[in-house]
Amino acid sequence: MKFVIRKVPERNTSYLERLLYQPIIVNDVNHNGCIWSFLKAIELADDDAVYIQDDILLCKDFMGKCRAVVKQHPDNVIVFSTPFLKGKTEYNGDKIIDKEGFYPAKEAGWMLCTYIPKKISQGFLEFFLTDECKTVSAYNKYMKMQADDLFFRRFLERYGYDSIFVTVPNLAGHEENKSVVCGSRPIRISPMFDYDNAEKKREHEK
Repeated sequence: MKFVIRKVPERNTSYLERLLYQPIIVNDVNHNGCIWSFLKAIELADDDAVYIQDDILLCKDFMGKCRAVVKQHPDNVIVFSTPFLKGKTEYNGDKIIDKEGFYPAKEAGWMLCTYIPKKISQGFLEFFLTDECKTVSAYNKYMKMQADDLFFRRFLERYGYDSIFVTVPNLAGHEENKSVVCGSRPIRISPMFDYDNAEKKREHEK
C-alpha cells in the first residue's frame, strides 16, 4: 500500500512526509487543478493507496490505525476524514457523519484522506482518460469546479462501488485554513477528528 500526498507549492508538507511511510508527492507546481493532481497521483501510485491532501492533520499512530482499518476492508474505498463547513450541522442536505460504518458515496464523497484499492483507482483512471466521464450530466460544471470528488462519486455509483467505509472518530482532520486555490471557499473542519490529540506540527513544519 502506498501513501500519496497531493499538494500545491504554497503548502509545506514536511509534517506529512515525516509521519507517512515513504510517501509519493504530487506537487501541482503549475496549478493544473485537483483533477490533474488526482489522476497523476493514481498513475504514480499504481497500487492500493491512501491519497492525502496537503493541509491535513493526522491522529497519533496514524500509520498503525490506518493499516488496521485497511486490513479489515481492503476492497472498499475508506474515508479517513469527513470535513464540514465550520459552524454548520447541515449543508446541501448532507449531515455530519458521526457513526463509523458503510455509507453511500453521495454522503461521504470526500477526497481529503482516502484509501482507494488499485482496482477502483485504475478503473477511475480509465473512466476519465477514455472520455467516458464526459457522459456525466454535470461534466462541464465539475470540470470548472475541479471537482475530483464529485467525478469520483459518480464513477463509484455507476460501477457499483457505492458502499464506502467511513472511520469515526476520523483518523485525519482538515486544518482550519483558507483554500490556496480558491480563497473564497468556506472554511472546512472535521468535526469527528480529535484535534487536541493530533500529531503536532514542529515549528519548521508550520
